[in-house]
Amino acid sequence: MRSPRNKLQSIDTWIDNFRSMLASVTSWLPTTLAVGICLGLSTWFLFQPEIIGHIADDQAGNEERYKLLAWTAICVFAVIFFYAVMYRRSRRKSDINLHEFTRKMNRFAVIICIVPIFLFLRTDHLGKEHPFISIIASLGIGLIGAYFAYQIAKVRQWSFFKAGLHHLPLPLSQGKAGMGSERGRSRWIPLIVVILLALSYMAALTHLQTIHHHNLGTRNWDFGLYINCLWHSLRGNFLGCSFIPEGTHITRHFDPILVLISPILLIYNKAETLIVFQAAWVASGAIPLYLLAKHKLGNPLFGIALSLVYLFHPAVHGPNMYDFHSIVLAFPVLLWCMYCLETERIKTYYGFLALLFLIREDTPALAAMMALYMIISGRLYRVAAITIVLATVYGLLVNLVVMANAYSYTYYFREIKLQGHSPTSSIFISLLTNPGFVIKYALGEERILYILKMFMPLMMLPLFSKKHYILFTWGLATTFFGSWVGFIRLGTQYSVYWLPFMLASVPFAIDNISKGRLVRALDIDPRRIRPALAMGMVLCAISMSSLYGVFWPNSSFRPGYVGFQRITTPEHAARYETIKKIQSMIPDDASVLATRRVGAHFSLRKDVWSFHRHQEEGQVPDWVIIWNTDLKRKKDKKIQIPRVKYYKKSDDYDMVLNENGIKVHKRKPGRSP
Repeated sequence: MRSPRNKLQSIDTWIDNFRSMLASVTSWLPTTLAVGICLGLSTWFLFQPEIIGHIADDQAGNEERYKLLAWTAICVFAVIFFYAVMYRRSRRKSDINLHEFTRKMNRFAVIICIVPIFLFLRTDHLGKEHPFISIIASLGIGLIGAYFAYQIAKVRQWSFFKAGLHHLPLPLSQGKAGMGSERGRSRWIPLIVVILLALSYMAALTHLQTIHHHNLGTRNWDFGLYINCLWHSLRGNFLGCSFIPEGTHITRHFDPILVLISPILLIYNKAETLIVFQAAWVASGAIPLYLLAKHKLGNPLFGIALSLVYLFHPAVHGPNMYDFHSIVLAFPVLLWCMYCLETERIKTYYGFLALLFLIREDTPALAAMMALYMIISGRLYRVAAITIVLATVYGLLVNLVVMANAYSYTYYFREIKLQGHSPTSSIFISLLTNPGFVIKYALGEERILYILKMFMPLMMLPLFSKKHYILFTWGLATTFFGSWVGFIRLGTQYSVYWLPFMLASVPFAIDNISKGRLVRALDIDPRRIRPALAMGMVLCAISMSSLYGVFWPNSSFRPGYVGFQRITTPEHAARYETIKKIQSMIPDDASVLATRRVGAHFSLRKDVWSFHRHQEEGQVPDWVIIWNTDLKRKKDKKIQIPRVKYYKKSDDYDMVLNENGIKVHKRKPGRSP
């Protein structure tokens, strides 16, 4: 008979064994169940996509729910059965136990969990109505992808992450000399891949913005304005523009780069030329990003990953699709500046710095941020000093002399601006005298949401490169303190103030994380965490792009302040045919007055004016083009309706066309109203 003491020891042993077994089971069972459930959801959603919306809106019927539950249970059992079969086969070759085998299987199968989350994100209006949930789900996709990449990125199998593509094994049939030349050629393969990605982006954005333009989505201000400015500059009228009452664009912005690019109209004298040019210019930013990531992380694959993130980022799509703005041209130029600084190509840096100054009058502020970055980094002090001097002198010269009588944009900060003070001094005075108001104003929900949308496609990685924080200052200042709604919208041009710097900080953030204390404390392999972070970032960018970018249909993407229709309906096609008919009717030397979204199609001429900003003095249009839809905005009715009525009733004009909602009035010969 066993003693009570032996019985207690037996119970303790049984309890310890049970705990050990429970710990082993809990290390793989939850993940296995998650894989099975996600497999069930993924396959069900793929074959019955309409149910996603029903579930998201909590409108699924009981029958739909029961069918989904039954199918999910079947998939869970299918996964368990598959694991069992594979385990039995593996036992013939090794003595691996069930728990360890299942954990290894889960490391690969966990990627399935991304699919139902991504499909759920594709629910209509989710990104618009539940932005925080969407952003968190995108982060979840990125983290799952990073975990998956970390698990499979073993040094033995993924050694090319360290060595580079040019060290991959080549066919043995190549001789020694042939092998060397083949390896030399293979070094160009990643760059060619990036160029092909950039060309694909250019083709897609050109196609989509052309559709937007033909659907009358572009406006007189600013697309028509810039086309007219190019037309005048090409003919020797430096930055001339008839849309602007003063007759020159200098009263709004100083962007001499327009003179340099104006010859593109000699290639094809159409508005679509500017669309193609802008898409190509923005797409070229992928090349300096690729070179920067390759230089910092020692591998071209990281450059390809970062280029993908750039081309998928919604805050790149919006400015590219929103009419045309000269500041958008700073995207690749800033990236080239950052690459030249990091690789110490100083002469080339000065060349791109000069090009940056030509883009717009506010770019010297961005140059000053780069100079401060150099100082904080503890190097290139001389280059930093020269940059500060050049930025200060050029900025003062342009803003105080060249643009002395320019239009003021201080109303962009009207809610925080104090009377008699500049926006900058108003912010500092308010911080000292009324900090509560400033903090409440700066940390509004929409501003925080905008910042998250900017950072999340990069999986928040720029936060791990502290020395780059100074580069974000200008963009954050406009985000936190600007009153203009465009400062906190992905679809406007103001993301250029800091997105290029965020992208340039990513390689340094990845390097910092791989060498950081947390990686060492958690015993994480630094060689595997790098590709893991790159994979997670790419998936984050793709998921955020599906919500807020232009490549996938969604209700959240808006180029600027207007909606976007990615297809040409029969109504759109008929209306554009009318536009082309009117273009053929009007001589090139005739003056045109047009409503808000029509004038851009008639801007390649000396005199073209816009209804909603038209000044009557001395402007007698030969042709008047009115699209009825442009007359529906409340704030334009007081200005436009009386003028429209005048041209309708005037004896000096005849209506020569009324088709598809567009009316055309032609001035009678010899009549001057």
